Amino acid sequence: MKIHLKIENRNGKAKSYCSSKLRRIYSILQGAKFNKAHLRVNYGHIFNEGEYFNSADLKKALSAFTEKPLVDYLKNEG
Repeated sequence: MKIHLKIENRNGKAKSYCSSKLRRIYSILQGAKFNKAHLRVNYGHIFNEGEYFNSADLKKALSAFTEKPLVDYLKNEG
């Protein structure tokens, strides 16, 4: 599982992050202030993605996209 996060800050500058470690992504989000963020979780052959405009929605989506039953199911499908 690979997590891609692109954060556009209030100045209009964008910063991209890519990690397979969920904890790293959550630590980046801890202090991030942004106008828009694009999240993509790649499971190998399938992915989930979306754009978010506040931290709460982004964290909910990240949690939903990385639920253990979902990740386990997609690993067994591939």
